[in-house]
Amino acid sequence: MMTLQELHEHYKAVRARLNDPSKVYRKPEPIVIRAEPDIIVTDTPGTPADLFFINHANAILHRVAKKHDVTVADIRSPSRKPFLVRARQEAAYEIRTQRKLSLPQIAVLLGGRDHTTVLYGIKRHAELLAKQAQETE
Repeated sequence: MMTLQELHEHYKAVRARLNDPSKVYRKPEPIVIRAEPDIIVTDTPGTPADLFFINHANAILHRVAKKHDVTVADIRSPSRKPFLVRARQEAAYEIRTQRKLSLPQIAVLLGGRDHTTVLYGIKRHAELLAKQAQETE
């Protein structure tokens, strides 16, 4: 068993290790990929194939924004207004089905959301399309 003095020395050493600024974990800076007309921040390297898919994903975002009479900035915003949520879900669905981007990549394109939010939005939009197809039959 440790004496009280040994215990205090141990705690002091642990605190020194925890507060050492050279040991602090720093998240690497994200890579900025310019895709006209917007700037996309991703954590993936910008290979030509990535740029191709991201540029086309931006085109999809602009098309969906125009269809819903909102801006791309609105789609990327943190707002949870129903008309923006529907536009965001449609954009996620279109990007996933047409461009096959990963869920985290789509999440970054849509304003830094969680990939599970994107997955939920894709499923919701698919259900909405199925429901609309049944109603038209």
